Amino acid sequence: AAFIKIEHSTSKAVKITYKGTPIKTPSITLIYVSDSLLKRIEDFSNGKGIESRMCIGNYLKGSLIEANGSTKTIYFYLRTSGLFIKEFIMGFIPRLIYIFPVSHKYTELFLLNHSTIFSITDIFKNKTLHFKLNERLFLLGSFVNAANKKCSMTFDEKLVEFFSNFEYMGELIFLMQSIINVDRHCLLYSSIKSLEQCWWIGPLKISFSGEQGIEYGGLRREWYTLLWKELSDTKIFITNERGTYGPNPLWKDLNIFEFAGKILGKALSLGANPMFRLYLPFSFSSSFLYQLKGINIGYRHFKVDYPEFYTSRIDYIVKNKVEDLDLYFTDEIYDEKGHLIESKNLKPSGKKIKVTNFNKFEYLHLLAKYRLSDRIKGPLTKFKTGLHYYVSETYLANFDESEMDLLFSGFSTIDFNDLKKHHNCQNVSHKIMEWFWLVLEHLSEEQKLLFLKFITGSSRLPPNGFKDLCPVFTIRQLNEEGKLPSSHVCANVLNIHPHSSFEAFESSFITAITEGYVGFENY
Repeated sequence: AAFIKIEHSTSKAVKITYKGTPIKTPSITLIYVSDSLLKRIEDFSNGKGIESRMCIGNYLKGSLIEANGSTKTIYFYLRTSGLFIKEFIMGFIPRLIYIFPVSHKYTELFLLNHSTIFSITDIFKNKTLHFKLNERLFLLGSFVNAANKKCSMTFDEKLVEFFSNFEYMGELIFLMQSIINVDRHCLLYSSIKSLEQCWWIGPLKISFSGEQGIEYGGLRREWYTLLWKELSDTKIFITNERGTYGPNPLWKDLNIFEFAGKILGKALSLGANPMFRLYLPFSFSSSFLYQLKGINIGYRHFKVDYPEFYTSRIDYIVKNKVEDLDLYFTDEIYDEKGHLIESKNLKPSGKKIKVTNFNKFEYLHLLAKYRLSDRIKGPLTKFKTGLHYYVSETYLANFDESEMDLLFSGFSTIDFNDLKKHHNCQNVSHKIMEWFWLVLEHLSEEQKLLFLKFITGSSRLPPNGFKDLCPVFTIRQLNEEGKLPSSHVCANVLNIHPHSSFEAFESSFITAITEGYVGFENY
C-alpha cells in the first residue's frame, strides 16, 4: 500500500506494467488522500486525539451490525499493536469488545466494496464482524499507516509500545502493594496460598519466612526466579530436545497453568518501570510462543523444538517415498523408559488409513497438531486465561516468537566485555579491579549464572544485556580485609574487599557466589 497526495480522497486497485507488459504482483491498492486527510490519518494511527464530529478523543465512531440486523454504537481505537473496538457503557466507561491485529493482509477486507459497510474476520473468535463507518477510507488509511509503522519498528521501539499499555501501573507502585509471605522450602504452594488472599494490585512485595531481607526489588526477583524453577523442577513445565519449555500435557491440575500465566502477566505489567522488570529463568518453546499469539503451527516447528525427531522422522518422510514404512494416521507417545503413554488416531479411523506419498503432508500436519497443540490444549487455554488477565492478545502482536522470548526471558548469554562498558565503580583500587576482571574470565558457564544471580537476584539479563540493567551494575570496595564479597540485589551492587593475594581474592569470590547466593540478611 502507498500514499499519494491528491485533492479528492479515494482508493483504487491498480496494476503495474513495465514497457506495456503487465507485471505479476500481489494485489496492490493505492490510497489517494488529501493533505488534510493524511495529517488526520497520521495523528489517528499514532494514537493522538482528532477534532472531528466522527471522533471522541482518539476514538473513531461507527456501528457494529448485529446478526439480527440491529446496530450498536462502537468506537475504533488504533495502535500498531492492534485495532481495538470498544463501546462506552453509560456514555463514558469504555469496554473492549473486539481486537484485530494490525497487518497488511487485513487491508483488503476494508475494500470489499466502496460503501460505508465493511467486514473483518476476528481470528481469535473465528467470527466475521460487519461494521458501518462513514469514514471507512480514513480508517483504512490509518490502518495501513499503522501497519507500515509496525513493519519498520525496532525491538526497542516495540518494547516502548508494549510497556506503554501499563503506564498506569506507575501510579500504583507505592500506593497499593500486595505483601506476599512465602516459605522458601515450599515456595510454589505457599505463594499460591498467599496470593489467594491479596488483590494482585501494584507490585508484589515479597517476604521470605525466617529471613531479614528488606524488599526493594531484589527479593521479588529472587522469588520470581525460584518460583518458575520450581514449576519446571516439579514437571509442571517440561523441557524438549532443544532445552526450552512447555506445559506438561499429563499434568492433571490445570488451574496451576492459569496461576503461572497470571504470574507472567503480572510481571510483564510491572515492566513499565525498568526497575521492576522480571525474567523467566528459562525459555518457552517456539511452538508454545506461537500458540500464545493465536497462530496455528505446522510440522516445521518440530525442526526448532525437536530437531532430532525432525531429522530422523519428519525430514525423512518429506524427502522420501513412504509406502514401505507401514505408517498409518495414528501416533503413539512413549515415556523415557519406553512405556506406551498414549495412542491416538490422527483422524477418524486413522489406524486403517495408510500414509502414502499423496497424503503424507496431511499426516505430518495432523501429527504436529496432535503433538504440539492438541495434547496441551487444556494447559494452554488455562495459561492464556491467566496471562490475558493482565496482557491482552494484541499487546504481543508486534513481537515475533524470538522477540517474545526476549520479552519473557531476557538474555541468557553473559558477556563480561559488555559489563566492562556498562558499570560503575566506587572507591575500587586499580589492583582490585584487575583482579575482579581476571576472576570473571576464569568463571565456568555455571559460575557466570551464579555470579549474575548473586548480584541481581536473577539468572537472566534484560534483552540488551548489562546496558539495560536497572539500576546500573555497581562495584564498590569496602576496606575490611579478607572478608567475603556481599551484594545488594535490589540495587545491583557488589561489595568487594581487599585480600593479601589474588588467590585469596579469587577463593573468597567463588565461595560467595556459589554458597552465598540464596537467602537474605540486612546489611
